[in-house]
Amino acid sequence: MKSDKLMPHLRVLIIGVILFMCSLSLAACNSVEQVTLTSAVTQSVTITETATNTPAATPTSTQISNAIPSPTNTPPIQPELAGLLYRYDGMLWITNVAGSPERYSNRLTGNFSPDGTQEIYSFEGDLWLVDVVTNERRNLTDTPNVQETGPKWSNDGLRIIYRGNYSGTYRANVWFMDISSTESWQLENVPYSSLKEYFWWPEYPDEIIVTSLGVDPENPFNEKTIIIAVNIRTREQTVIDDNAYWLGSLAIPSDAGFLAFDHGKLYYWNSGLEYLNPLDFGLDDYESNQFVSPTFSPDGEKLLWYLNEQDSREISIVIIDIETQIAKIIHRFDPGIIDVANWPGPPSWSPDGNWIFSWGLREDFDGSDGSIGFADSTWVISIDGQKTAEFLNGRNIIWSPDSTQFILEYSIYEEGGYRDSLSLVEVGTWQEREDFLPPGSRVVDWILLE
Repeated sequence: MKSDKLMPHLRVLIIGVILFMCSLSLAACNSVEQVTLTSAVTQSVTITETATNTPAATPTSTQISNAIPSPTNTPPIQPELAGLLYRYDGMLWITNVAGSPERYSNRLTGNFSPDGTQEIYSFEGDLWLVDVVTNERRNLTDTPNVQETGPKWSNDGLRIIYRGNYSGTYRANVWFMDISSTESWQLENVPYSSLKEYFWWPEYPDEIIVTSLGVDPENPFNEKTIIIAVNIRTREQTVIDDNAYWLGSLAIPSDAGFLAFDHGKLYYWNSGLEYLNPLDFGLDDYESNQFVSPTFSPDGEKLLWYLNEQDSREISIVIIDIETQIAKIIHRFDPGIIDVANWPGPPSWSPDGNWIFSWGLREDFDGSDGSIGFADSTWVISIDGQKTAEFLNGRNIIWSPDSTQFILEYSIYEEGGYRDSLSLVEVGTWQEREDFLPPGSRVVDWILLE
């Protein structure tokens, strides 16, 4: 009887114990789940903090490759690359103001009118004009017997100059065209046979500068270049120099009022050809023919030359202030083997005019096989000559519009041949990035986006 009376109490006790154990088990389960969630959240916050503390938009090459704009992918944000034009996957791309890549054109030329509304390109021997907005295109030339290439826009975007080759011949000449009417005419009676280059003269919009290379008829062993100016309205030709250096370079300023070319030659529109006098700039130890590869600063106020040092393989860089007539030698270097193939091209300026880029060859003693050879080398130099950065294997650079960074084009020799590569360099710190564009991209330009 007593046990029967205890049974209900025992049942209650057992049930209570069971419920108590379940509550402990449930609490334990909830505790583990919370730890897992906390761990996951903590890890997520850490990643976010890492991304925040990492320099803006440093995606891997794979991320960039997958981020080419499409309906399903979100592009990486790289606002520091705004305005960068590059070729990739058979098309032309641009990084917009927000820092995302957009398809800019189905073609690879990037030859846009000054206002950006039209693009001109060569296709199957003809020149074509495309409206950027509507994508409507029209054939400007439609000439089966002439191959037209190399169009260049006038500053007002109303005219072009281009190269025309007659089929079956190597002779090329300069053609001019009015875009609206498509009326064109050919520059005739240019001495010699090989067209080198042609430019618009910004200060004189009706004048075209043309350089032509050939053999001197009076001396078959003498190759030289003739430089002429052509008025596109009157078609009158003016000979600027009929004995220019055949490998020389020509500098055309925006508003300096004169041209500069190799061997210290200056051409003023009103007074003709003159020679630079080193004595006027305090350069007593030099002759005018030592001044080569000129280039004007972006504002046209300074003129930079290479100085070919006599009795030496070295080259100096000199900057002449056009207004004050003060000259300063800021850099001297050995460009390596000096011959036709390896003569350094003209130096170039940063858009703000505070830095100079120069290319040459550098003796390289670090060959994997222990041999001594030469490697491409580039220098970035401040205009006061106080700061210099050298990049081995660099070939060319493309400046950002604000001059705070540039893209360095490399050509690195590896087993089996050369490999081209790109590097984004921050001016001043000289830190480099190599994963800012899809693999295989080729930079076209870096323009200012408003």
